[in-house]
Order: sequence, then structure tokens, then C-alpha cells
Amino acid sequence: MYETFFGFREKPFTLLPDPAYLYLSRQHRLALVHLEYGLLHRAGFIVISGEIGTGKTTLIKALLQRLDNETEVASIFNTTVRPEEFLDLVLQEFDHDPRGAGRIEKLDWLNTFLIERYAKDHRVVLIVDEAQNLNLDTLEEIRLLSNLQTAKDYLLQIVLVGQPELRRKLSHPCMVQLAQRIAVHYHLAPLTENETKLYIRHRLEVASEEVETQGIFTDQALEVIYQNTQGTPRLINLLCDSCLVYAYADEVKIITGNMVEEVVKSQEESGFSALATATAPAPEFQETAPGLKVEAESLDIEGLRVLQAQVRDLQSGLLTLSRLVNERLLSSEANKSSDTAPAETHLANLLEEQRLEIKRLNEERRRLLKRIAELTAEPPENAEVSSSGHDEVQEGGWRRLWSKRVQRSHVS
Repeated sequence: MYETFFGFREKPFTLLPDPAYLYLSRQHRLALVHLEYGLLHRAGFIVISGEIGTGKTTLIKALLQRLDNETEVASIFNTTVRPEEFLDLVLQEFDHDPRGAGRIEKLDWLNTFLIERYAKDHRVVLIVDEAQNLNLDTLEEIRLLSNLQTAKDYLLQIVLVGQPELRRKLSHPCMVQLAQRIAVHYHLAPLTENETKLYIRHRLEVASEEVETQGIFTDQALEVIYQNTQGTPRLINLLCDSCLVYAYADEVKIITGNMVEEVVKSQEESGFSALATATAPAPEFQETAPGLKVEAESLDIEGLRVLQAQVRDLQSGLLTLSRLVNERLLSSEANKSSDTAPAETHLANLLEEQRLEIKRLNEERRRLLKRIAELTAEPPENAEVSSSGHDEVQEGGWRRLWSKRVQRSHVS
């Protein structure tokens, strides 16, 4: 439609998870490193989580392209199934017809299949996308599959990919045994404003027919796109594609901020815009004490929780990367080969980026806590300041404080 007009080889902003368009932001590179590390070291369970549209499936497809011929992969996308149906899907992915066989026979066939592949030094990987839809019984069935192992290695490596609901399910008390087997976990968040701009330019470049496409969206247009998508790749694709359609209809080759705003307004008026939920303002809190009214924008409890979760995820990733760097540096083969030097430098850079991001998030967390304390005129319970000046807030005490305030607001 508009491809020839703008000089594209194909549409740059389709919603299909095409790995050719994968933009490796800092966190996407880290997620890929986590995946490769987990597969390399035969981790039993690997979990990749993230909000809707953050590029989880695209990342998995990019990973599949990097795997060698000695890795056999089964991918399952239909996750609204019962445990016995899930086992049948796994067998079908490995080209075995489960019809007419009992559960014991099915497990025996799978175990034999995995042992044969292991004897050939092949890896067998099971990838479960949309894993947040799995019920607890099916998750337990998946845990039991991980019992197929040798004395040293898992015969079947399992990658669970899903939305934040997956993390909540894995934290259920009855999922403790599965949660303890998760060796690698990474959570994908939306892109930053700068990453959003680079993401758009990256997709334009990949889709172009060796023509200049970087000037199609002005800087102001890119800022408005971020404001209306909050860095969610799927929403970015939706909005950018609509902007290109509108520009083509008006025979305009440069998209400005005003044009983007017109497109957003037009989509919202149609009632079918997915952008409406991306920037919907949070409701205000009711008066919590005499003369004290605190807006959700200032007293952002959810924001604090998200920041704490991001810090934990980054610290976990830091440990993984540190371990990987140390293993490479201590490897005698790596010391002898000059080809590994770029890889070591890349990992060291990722490690430093991870440390800086943790520092930034901790600063943001302290700023948020200080602002909350100022607005409430009293410090949060269990808040302490260490000798290094870092605020440490125990989550349980803060939740008790918050529940008291909510109760008072309901009474008033």
C-alpha cells in the first residue's frame, strides 16, 4: 500500500514476531544472554516474562535461529490445556503419535527418546509460550517432566515464556518445587524513550530498499509516539503503521508530532484503539487524613513495587553475567584463543551496564520513598538508612502502613 511511496521493501511495522526486525535494546540483549547461558549449561527451567507486547515471542524466535543442529526444539503455544493434553502436545512435537497409549507408556517413550538424544550429545528444549495461561495442575505436570534427568544433567530443558501473571503463578505455595528449579529468569520491561526512537529507526532501516528513511518521523513525532505507547513495541508498531497510512493518504513523506497526535485522536474516537490503556491516568486517592490529599501520581505504591522488582531482576542478572564472565576468563581454552576476546569484552560491557542500571533504579527508588515520606508527613514503617546512605524499606511494614491509610479513607 504505502511501501513504494516511502521506498520500503515491505511494511516495517507489522505485528508479526519477525526476528529479522528484532531490536536488541540493553534489556533484550541481556535476556538473550540469559537464554543462551541457560541452554549452554543445561539449566532445567528458564523463565522469560514481560508485559503484553514487549517482544517475548520475537526474542524466542531469534534464539531459535541461533541454535545449532544438535539442539532439538519443541514449541507449544496452545496453553489452555489439561495436564494429559499437554503431555500429548509434547509427544506430537517430537513426531510421536500418543493416541491409544496410557500415561506410563507415553512417559516411557519420552524418557527413551531423551536418553537417545543425550547419548548423541544433543540438547532437547521445550519452549512453552503464553505460559501464563497454564493452570497449576499443568504446571505441576511440567515440573514432573523435569524429573527426566541423569545424575548430572536434565534430559529436557524447559523454557517458560509469559506475561507477569506467570510469575504470580510460579510464586504460588504449591509451586515451590518448580520455582526452586528455575535456574535463569529475566523480566522484559517496555523500552525507554531513547530506545523507542532507536527501535523505530531500526525497523525503518531493515525494511528500506537502500533509501534514506530516518527522516520520515521527526524528533517531535518520535516523542509523541513514546508518550502514547510508553515504549511497548506492539503499540509502537500499531501507531507507526497507522501514521504511515495517514501520511500516504495525504501524500506527505514527513510525519510530524501534530500528525501523530491527529492519528491517536482518530483512533481513540473510533473506539478500537489499543493505545487507550497505555497512558490511562490512575485515579486519585481519596482524602487519607484531615487536610491531606495525596494523588496517585505522587504516592505511587505500585511504582515503588515495580522499581523493587526491577532491582531484584537486575541483581539476579548481574549474578548470572558475573558467573558467565568468570567462567569464560577461567577457561583454559578461552585464554588460549584470541577469538574469544570480543565476546569477553561484550560480556564485560553488559556487566557494567547492568551495574549502572541498578544504581539508577536505586536512586529512583530513594527519590520515590523521600517524596512519599514528605507527602505523608511521617516516615514509612521499618525504614532504615544504612551507613552508606541507602534507604532500606521492608515490604511487609510498608504494606501495613498502606493498608491502614486505605482503611481510614474508607471510613471517612
